[in-house]
Amino acid sequence: MTTERDSLRWPIALALTLAAGLAVSIAFLWIAARQPPDLLREDGWGSGAEYNADARAQRTARERGWELELRAERSASGVHVELLPKSAGAPLPTALDVRLRRERPERTDFDADVALEPAGGRWVADVPLPLAGRWILVARAGDADAWVERTFALEVTP
Repeated sequence: MTTERDSLRWPIALALTLAAGLAVSIAFLWIAARQPPDLLREDGWGSGAEYNADARAQRTARERGWELELRAERSASGVHVELLPKSAGAPLPTALDVRLRRERPERTDFDADVALEPAGGRWVADVPLPLAGRWILVARAGDADAWVERTFALEVTP
């Protein structure tokens, strides 16, 4: 003998499952809408070609023995950074392109490119770190054919 309550179990379970699916879809849409536009690509085929070109450039730099060293000292507003591109094999190009990007893993609104000033064989910059916590510095040096990229993590205490 079934009661009225027993006959409602399956419809309620189905409705809850559909509601959970709808909530997850809305959450994914909200997360996607908050991403910076430069992370979204419409040309998937072009992304694959770009990825392959980046992999070739990194392999070429590794074969040439290129390295990138970062030195950081705490300053009043963040850190003073020195980037030292090095080469154990083939010499570094004369027109070396050096870049530095500051990233905050959980707060993309703090991500920014940092201007570097050449100082002899190294590049220097004062990187502001406005919040305590974990910061990521992504350094890249090379030319159109080969480049080396390193990721450095910094922990800022309050």
